[in-house]
Amino acid sequence: MKATKYVADCHRLLSVCSVPTIGQLGLKRKFEILRVLVQRRDAMARLTLFCVLVLAAACGSDIAPSPTPLPSPSPTPVRLVTVEVLVVGVGGSCIVGATVEVTAGQSVGKSMTLTDMCDVWGDTAGEAQFSNLTPDVPMTLRASATGYLAQEMTVVPPTSVAGLAGRVVFALSRSPSP
Repeated sequence: MKATKYVADCHRLLSVCSVPTIGQLGLKRKFEILRVLVQRRDAMARLTLFCVLVLAAACGSDIAPSPTPLPSPSPTPVRLVTVEVLVVGVGGSCIVGATVEVTAGQSVGKSMTLTDMCDVWGDTAGEAQFSNLTPDVPMTLRASATGYLAQEMTVVPPTSVAGLAGRVVFALSRSPSP
């Protein structure tokens, strides 16, 4: 029966370590526990005293600092891109007054009208530009002009280092004469 009591004392003292440490017990309480154990002169008391000393060394009063959490990596910002759109006729010249509108996908509802002369071979001053587009997100464009057949095209702006995702060229055909 005596051995069971000492084992129970040792288990109770072990649980003190997880409260969270024996080092957090008051000094008076530590000496009280040690005084009771020293007064017992049998082998079990000494084993319990040894257990307490091991606990004091293992649990100690120094609490290990909790590790500093690593900062979560910030998401890589998406580089927005611009798509240039030309609407040309048979000869490759821009059709002044042609309208380009976004009918589906990102930037839906935006439209632009070509106001200046340009050509597919060089001068692009009259092109329509759709900016601040997210790469790899599809959009459907519709080009139309008076006297020409309208066309639709779905494009997916690719990722670009320079911010220009590319150029889309609509080559419209003349409407058949009535």
